[in-house]
Amino acid sequence: MKKVLLALTFVLLLLVGAPLTQATTASAATAPVVLDSLTLPAGVQVGQSITATARVHSTSGTVAVQAVTVAVRSADGTAYDFPGATAANVPTSGYTFISGARTFTAGTYQVFAAVLINGTWTNLTPGQTLTVTAVVGTVAFDSLTVPAGAPANQAVTASARVHSTSGNTTVQAITIAVRSADGSEYDFPGATAATISPSGYTYTSGARGFPAGAYQAFVAVLIGGTWTNVGPVKTMTVGAQDNPITFSQDFNGPAGASANSGTSAPTWYTDPCCLWPA
Repeated sequence: MKKVLLALTFVLLLLVGAPLTQATTASAATAPVVLDSLTLPAGVQVGQSITATARVHSTSGTVAVQAVTVAVRSADGTAYDFPGATAANVPTSGYTFISGARTFTAGTYQVFAAVLINGTWTNLTPGQTLTVTAVVGTVAFDSLTVPAGAPANQAVTASARVHSTSGNTTVQAITIAVRSADGSEYDFPGATAATISPSGYTYTSGARGFPAGAYQAFVAVLIGGTWTNVGPVKTMTVGAQDNPITFSQDFNGPAGASANSGTSAPTWYTDPCCLWPA
């Protein structure tokens, strides 16, 4: 009876089509596709988006696989597979699969490549262990440099210097956020992921212009899916755009002549602030 139940369980797993657990990979030794390498990043922290890479080859000819993927199982057996499973033709010379990106909660995971051939999933050995740790360090503020007295709509940049308080801290994004007097967002472009060390990290934003007015600027980091403002707020003042005086009158009188010499008639020219006689 036990043998019948085990056989039925195995059949159900094949019908579902999900990668089998590490405990049921006995057939990997005779699979027509063999694992060459499985590459995972080291020092992964909670909220850090990562990918995995698997290199495989066929033992004879080109093998059409319905899907190749990198499967992940938590300590309790829950599936956390990398996205991006894809069909492929795997030759003897080899095939490289690069997964989509995903994040993980803190914990230890078993990771293995898996292929679906003729409706049957086969886990390829050896697997690897992926350890994801909680963020231990925090990001501390060193400096923030914003433009002073920039004219309206002139493209400007800003820069920030930060450091980690303990070990290397991986941030999903660092940026320089900007808020107007009414709270509207005018963030500098160029938010980027970074690994911040205790020795420090310098971030320089992309360029953008601002309407005239007063703004509050501050450094912000995204760690574990949560935005945190870092350091003090700085005021950034953007002035009105210059409005130069323009003339449409030709001045072609002789040297030493009066101010109106060469003009058809005495003329007043209008300036935004004053009136000047011709």
